[in-house]
Amino acid sequence: STEVVFSFDVGNGPLEVKVKTGLPLNDNRWHRVQAERNVKEASLRVDDFPATIQEAPSDGFIHLQLNSQLFIGGTASRLKGFLGCIRSLQLNGITLNLEERARITPGVRPGCPGHCSSYAALCQNQGRCVEKANGFSCDCSQSAHTGAFCHKGTDSLITFYQKIHRQKHEKAPKASKTFD
Repeated sequence: STEVVFSFDVGNGPLEVKVKTGLPLNDNRWHRVQAERNVKEASLRVDDFPATIQEAPSDGFIHLQLNSQLFIGGTASRLKGFLGCIRSLQLNGITLNLEERARITPGVRPGCPGHCSSYAALCQNQGRCVEKANGFSCDCSQSAHTGAFCHKGTDSLITFYQKIHRQKHEKAPKASKTFD
């Protein structure tokens, strides 16, 4: 396919913004798709192709209200709209855990080969590889380590202090040492 469609409904019927690349997108390469909707307009960009921008209608809701599921790659009535891999997804600037969502979403399987399929072993000490838009990072939150690859140990040395009293002419209890 050579087309990407961004479809949404803010209360006055579905609107679509389309980008036609003229080149196949099912070419075993990663593509960056950026869809945005704000009060003024909706825009869609694929890779470095020019963005398609459509003005928002004057009527309808200003804010996108998700009273149902958000579909990426299809719709409730057309679930077979996308065949491929999504390596990273950000929603309002927050990177979503796609592996976790894939396990609970019908028709979606985890394990899309991305950066983590090649570099996950770089995450050490139970660090978890997390796909990013242009790479990966290691999540060290389940580990006692820090650093880019969870390779730095934390200083968890606990020092115990023992107070030693020196008292002359007193007998020390049995099983303890006496100091002169």
